[in-house]
Amino acid sequence: MNLSCPSLPITNLSAIWNNTIVFTTFDEAVFGTKVPTNSKRVFYMWDLDWQQSGYDRRTMCDIITKCDDVVLRSEDHIKPFRSFFGRSVDIINENFNLDKFIN
Repeated sequence: MNLSCPSLPITNLSAIWNNTIVFTTFDEAVFGTKVPTNSKRVFYMWDLDWQQSGYDRRTMCDIITKCDDVVLRSEDHIKPFRSFFGRSVDIINENFNLDKFIN
């Protein structure tokens, strides 16, 4: 008798607050953008380290496109972000202020 469990994707999403899911890595976002939910999807990019994510540019751009909001930590990150992803930034949140995500 085989009692093995079914394989299910498991990830640790950084947070779900007030019907808002916040991703802080592309690994979280790959899973979170595919989950059927009515929650708002927010990608909080702490640093400009997307080249180390292990994903190709097309995949990363697809993920960013599926997010309702993109939040960066610094105004200095806006220009490189726009240049790479071709998308504007919605919020600058320097201190991971949760109130800005919730509201």
